[in-house]
Amino acid sequence: VRRLASEVLPWTWGAFAFAAMSGSLLFASKASVYFANHEFRMKFLALFLAGLSMGGCAALRLAGKFPQRVLAAAGHSSVTEAAQLDALIAETRADWSTTPADTSVFDALHGATGPLPPMRLDCGLDDPFLSANRRLHAQMQDAGIIHEYAEHAGGHDWGYWTRHLE
Repeated sequence: VRRLASEVLPWTWGAFAFAAMSGSLLFASKASVYFANHEFRMKFLALFLAGLSMGGCAALRLAGKFPQRVLAAAGHSSVTEAAQLDALIAETRADWSTTPADTSVFDALHGATGPLPPMRLDCGLDDPFLSANRRLHAQMQDAGIIHEYAEHAGGHDWGYWTRHLE
Protein backbone atom coordinates (compact mmCIF):
# COMPACT_ATOMS: atom_id res chain seq x y z
CA VAL A 1 0.00 0.00 0.00
CA ARG A 2 2.81 2.44 0.86
CA ARG A 3 4.57 1.89 -2.44
CA LEU A 4 1.34 2.35 -4.35
CA ALA A 5 0.52 5.47 -2.35
CA SER A 6 3.97 6.96 -2.92
CA GLU A 7 3.59 6.43 -6.66
CA VAL A 8 0.00 7.65 -6.83
CA LEU A 9 -0.14 10.56 -4.37
CA PRO A 10 2.04 12.93 -6.43
CA TRP A 11 -0.43 12.56 -9.29
CA THR A 12 -3.47 13.34 -7.17
CA TRP A 13 -3.27 17.11 -7.73
CA GLY A 14 -3.60 16.66 -11.50
CA ALA A 15 -6.46 14.23 -11.03
CA PHE A 16 -8.11 16.59 -8.57
CA ALA A 17 -7.84 19.51 -11.01
CA PHE A 18 -9.31 17.40 -13.82
CA ALA A 19 -12.12 16.14 -11.60
CA ALA A 20 -12.89 19.62 -10.34
CA MET A 21 -13.05 21.07 -13.86
CA SER A 22 -15.07 18.22 -15.36
CA GLY A 23 -17.32 18.05 -12.29
CA SER A 24 -17.93 21.79 -12.45
CA LEU A 25 -18.85 21.57 -16.11
CA LEU A 26 -21.19 18.63 -15.50
CA PHE A 27 -22.75 20.40 -12.54
CA ALA A 28 -23.25 23.62 -14.51
CA SER A 29 -24.93 21.75 -17.35
CA LYS A 30 -27.49 20.12 -15.03
CA ALA A 31 -27.41 22.37 -11.97
CA SER A 32 -31.18 22.68 -11.58
CA VAL A 33 -31.66 18.90 -11.74
CA TYR A 34 -28.94 18.30 -9.13
CA PHE A 35 -30.05 21.09 -6.85
CA ALA A 36 -33.62 19.77 -6.82
CA ASN A 37 -32.23 16.58 -5.22
CA HIS A 38 -32.33 16.94 -1.41
CA GLU A 39 -29.51 14.42 -0.82
CA PHE A 40 -27.26 16.30 -3.25
CA ARG A 41 -27.91 19.57 -1.45
CA MET A 42 -27.02 17.99 1.89
CA LYS A 43 -23.74 16.59 0.49
CA PHE A 44 -23.00 19.94 -1.11
CA LEU A 45 -23.35 21.67 2.24
CA ALA A 46 -21.17 19.33 4.31
CA LEU A 47 -17.42 19.14 3.80
CA PHE A 48 -14.59 17.05 5.20
CA LEU A 49 -11.31 18.87 4.61
CA ALA A 50 -7.71 17.74 4.80
CA GLY A 51 -4.55 19.17 3.36
CA LEU A 52 -0.79 18.97 3.24
CA SER A 53 1.41 22.00 3.86
CA MET A 54 -0.40 24.98 2.28
CA GLY A 55 -3.46 22.75 1.87
CA GLY A 56 -3.43 22.06 5.60
CA CYS A 57 -3.51 25.79 6.21
CA ALA A 58 -6.50 26.11 3.89
CA ALA A 59 -8.38 23.17 5.42
CA LEU A 60 -7.99 24.46 8.97
CA ARG A 61 -8.73 28.09 8.08
CA LEU A 62 -11.88 27.08 6.22
CA ALA A 63 -12.99 25.05 9.25
CA GLY A 64 -12.71 28.24 11.31
CA LYS A 65 -14.32 30.50 8.75
CA PHE A 66 -17.19 28.14 7.90
CA PRO A 67 -17.68 25.84 10.90
CA GLN A 68 -21.32 25.18 10.00
CA ARG A 69 -20.27 23.67 6.64
CA VAL A 70 -17.19 21.67 7.66
CA LEU A 71 -17.76 18.37 9.44
CA ALA A 72 -14.06 17.66 10.14
CA ALA A 73 -10.67 19.10 9.19
CA ALA A 74 -7.08 17.86 9.23
CA GLY A 75 -3.77 19.52 8.52
CA HIS A 76 -0.54 17.62 7.89
CA SER A 77 2.70 19.64 8.12
CA SER A 78 0.60 22.77 7.88
CA VAL A 79 1.69 26.26 7.07
CA THR A 80 0.08 28.19 9.94
CA GLU A 81 0.56 31.84 8.85
CA ALA A 82 0.46 33.33 5.35
CA ALA A 83 3.81 35.06 5.99
CA GLN A 84 5.48 31.63 6.09
CA LEU A 85 4.79 31.38 2.36
CA ASP A 86 6.99 34.36 1.51
CA ALA A 87 10.13 32.21 1.28
CA LEU A 88 8.32 29.61 -0.82
CA ILE A 89 6.54 31.62 -3.52
CA ALA A 90 7.93 33.88 -6.22
CA GLU A 91 4.97 36.27 -6.37
CA THR A 92 4.12 38.88 -3.79
CA ARG A 93 1.19 38.62 -1.39
CA ALA A 94 0.38 42.32 -1.87
CA ASP A 95 -3.04 41.55 -3.40
CA TRP A 96 -3.95 38.90 -0.82
CA SER A 97 -6.45 39.54 1.93
CA THR A 98 -4.94 40.90 5.14
CA THR A 99 -7.94 39.92 7.26
CA PRO A 100 -6.61 37.95 10.26
CA ALA A 101 -8.84 34.96 9.49
CA ASP A 102 -7.30 34.83 6.00
CA THR A 103 -3.69 35.09 7.15
CA SER A 104 -3.63 32.99 10.32
CA VAL A 105 -4.99 29.51 11.06
CA PHE A 106 -5.33 30.37 14.75
CA ASP A 107 -7.17 33.64 14.08
CA ALA A 108 -9.60 31.82 11.77
CA LEU A 109 -10.27 29.13 14.40
CA HIS A 110 -10.41 31.54 17.34
CA GLY A 111 -12.82 33.81 15.48
CA ALA A 112 -15.21 31.02 14.48
CA THR A 113 -18.87 32.02 14.61
CA GLY A 114 -20.06 28.59 15.70
CA PRO A 115 -18.87 25.33 17.21
CA LEU A 116 -15.73 24.06 15.49
CA PRO A 117 -15.67 20.63 13.87
CA PRO A 118 -13.32 17.85 15.02
CA MET A 119 -9.78 18.73 13.95
CA ARG A 120 -6.49 16.89 13.72
CA LEU A 121 -2.99 18.27 13.15
CA ASP A 122 0.31 16.48 12.79
CA CYS A 123 3.83 17.41 11.83
CA GLY A 124 7.15 15.67 11.26
CA LEU A 125 10.00 16.12 13.71
CA ASP A 126 12.27 17.20 10.83
CA ASP A 127 9.69 19.50 9.24
CA PRO A 128 10.64 23.18 8.85
CA PHE A 129 7.12 24.07 10.06
CA LEU A 130 7.38 22.02 13.28
CA SER A 131 7.85 25.05 15.57
CA ALA A 132 4.91 26.81 13.88
CA ASN A 133 2.71 23.72 14.34
CA ARG A 134 3.77 23.44 17.99
CA ARG A 135 2.91 27.12 18.47
CA LEU A 136 -0.51 26.64 16.83
CA HIS A 137 -1.15 23.56 19.01
CA ALA A 138 -0.28 25.58 22.15
CA GLN A 139 -2.47 28.51 21.05
CA MET A 140 -5.37 26.16 20.40
CA GLN A 141 -4.92 24.50 23.80
CA ASP A 142 -4.75 27.87 25.57
CA ALA A 143 -7.93 29.00 23.78
CA GLY A 144 -9.76 25.75 24.64
CA ILE A 145 -10.05 24.70 20.99
CA ILE A 146 -10.48 20.92 21.01
CA HIS A 147 -8.22 19.09 18.59
CA GLU A 148 -5.82 16.19 18.22
CA TYR A 149 -2.13 16.87 17.71
CA ALA A 150 0.70 14.46 16.93
CA GLU A 151 4.36 14.59 15.99
CA HIS A 152 6.09 11.79 14.15
CA ALA A 153 9.48 11.01 12.70
CA GLY A 154 9.87 12.52 9.24
CA GLY A 155 9.99 15.73 7.30
CA HIS A 156 7.98 17.87 4.92
CA ASP A 157 7.73 15.32 2.11
CA TRP A 158 5.61 12.70 0.38
CA GLY A 159 7.17 9.91 2.43
CA TYR A 160 5.94 11.46 5.67
CA TRP A 161 2.50 12.30 4.31
CA THR A 162 2.03 8.86 2.78
CA ARG A 163 2.79 7.17 6.10
CA HIS A 164 0.40 9.39 8.05
CA LEU A 165 -2.49 9.54 5.61
CA GLU A 166 -3.06 5.81 5.95
